[in-house]
Amino acid sequence: SYSDFYKIGEVSLKKKEFKEALEYFSKASDKSGNPIEKADALLGMAIASDSLKDYVKAKEYGIASHKLLPDETEGLEFLSELYQKGEQICH
Repeated sequence: SYSDFYKIGEVSLKKKEFKEALEYFSKASDKSGNPIEKADALLGMAIASDSLKDYVKAKEYGIASHKLLPDETEGLEFLSELYQKGEQICH
């Protein structure tokens, strides 16, 4: 179920097992039709991708999460931090 996959994704993130986290958040996203759950899973995928230094995917998932829930700030905050990190890396 969504919640099982999501919880395993969160645990994987905490253990710094980012590839596993990405897989479980992806499975959670696939299992849910609820926009809030889907946005949370996409944000988890964005965080895991960022940790894997796959910034293109991190941005893609972050934008998808924000588009699902434009009134929530978490996706926007993630994207803001990602862009700031990108500016620091490029300079």
